[in-house]
Amino acid sequence: MRRWLFRLREQAFAVRSGWWEVPLFMALLFLLMSWLSPADPFAAGGGFPWPWLMVILLALRYGFVGALFASLLLLGGWLFWTHSQAASLPFPQDYFVGGFFAAMLSGEFSDMWQTRLRRMEEARGYIDARLGRLTREHYLLRMSHERLEQEFISRPVTLRDAIQRIRDLARIAAAPGELPGAADLMGLLAQYCQLEVASLYPVRDGQTPEMIAAATLGETAELSLTDPLVHHALSRRVLSHLQSDDVDDELPLRYIIAAPVMNSEKRLLGFLTVERMPFFALQQDVLQMLLVLLEYYADSISVLSQLTDVKQSLDQAPDDFCAELARLAQMNYLHGVESRVTALAFPERAETGDVLQQLRRQRRGLDMVWETRVEGWSLYVTLMPLSNEHAAEGYFDRVEQILRERAGQDFAAYGVQAESVDLDTADPAQHIQEMLGHCVHRV
Repeated sequence: MRRWLFRLREQAFAVRSGWWEVPLFMALLFLLMSWLSPADPFAAGGGFPWPWLMVILLALRYGFVGALFASLLLLGGWLFWTHSQAASLPFPQDYFVGGFFAAMLSGEFSDMWQTRLRRMEEARGYIDARLGRLTREHYLLRMSHERLEQEFISRPVTLRDAIQRIRDLARIAAAPGELPGAADLMGLLAQYCQLEVASLYPVRDGQTPEMIAAATLGETAELSLTDPLVHHALSRRVLSHLQSDDVDDELPLRYIIAAPVMNSEKRLLGFLTVERMPFFALQQDVLQMLLVLLEYYADSISVLSQLTDVKQSLDQAPDDFCAELARLAQMNYLHGVESRVTALAFPERAETGDVLQQLRRQRRGLDMVWETRVEGWSLYVTLMPLSNEHAAEGYFDRVEQILRERAGQDFAAYGVQAESVDLDTADPAQHIQEMLGHCVHRV
């Protein structure tokens, strides 16, 4: 019922956003039919009911609500036309009833496919955001292995330390719209990207940076929004620098680098400007490192903002698991994109370690795993994005096959408890906590 009301609200908003098109096309239809057939402009006396063709087209464009609106306009137009006639005309019941049902069916068909398209877009957006996060993490991992500590004589920390420091900075308490640990972040960027004069500005509305910086390096002034580099970075949402091809370098440039601080969902949280840095430091590796560190910082802030409610129920779960759970629960609640959480409770036996090791090796790319121990049971919790109940059943079948290969027993003989829940609930974390308790205490 909740999802149906949400869908009706979305449809009504879609009609309001194009409200002028429905009455406009219906008015044009009345004028055209009055000119072509003044005696029977609604084609209600026989033949093909041409006015209903326009209603069906509007129904396909705007869905059920648009079909209802256009049908009422057609009925109102017919009542107005018959009222202006000298002789009273009988009401064409079959004409309106048949046309109304055809329009409603077309509108329902449109709503169904628009809902499917929205779900596919949400799923694609989730996968793109997840891929972006994995790409940045892979880049940071590769750089941390390539750059050995002895190559950074002038830098007291390694790249792995920098990643941990960014995570710690994001946990610093800050007011809504502010950047936690901004001053320490600037010091970290000065070490790794050789920044000398730079400023970091908060973005409170997701669009325009504040004029006063949250943290600075060296002597800086207020942000200049008229600078071509700043305008290019804000309009394109990309890192811009002096050597960018599509920046107008004929105009005076105050900054060397302008970079948006965006998370994986492309939400603007801050804005960085660099006024001075060593000439030989302006190279692709340094720019890539700067962008990745800023996006990692933005993702860390976004993750923590989503953890508050989930952590209250799943306090022992990893932060990445809780953040992904919050994102998928919101997608399921708003758009009906199904995801599931499965739990496997293994008793303490000799073969349990081998089975769990095999499960770790066969984990799907999008799945996230949380392992814990509760009252002598080994719990293996899997978050399965974009998966329904059938996918969870297939997963349990695969695990049971692994158990047969390793221990020669199925779930019942080995004592494994298996449960799965969907995320279509207002409090998914509490639902998962109850599922875990049911797994442990069911025996």
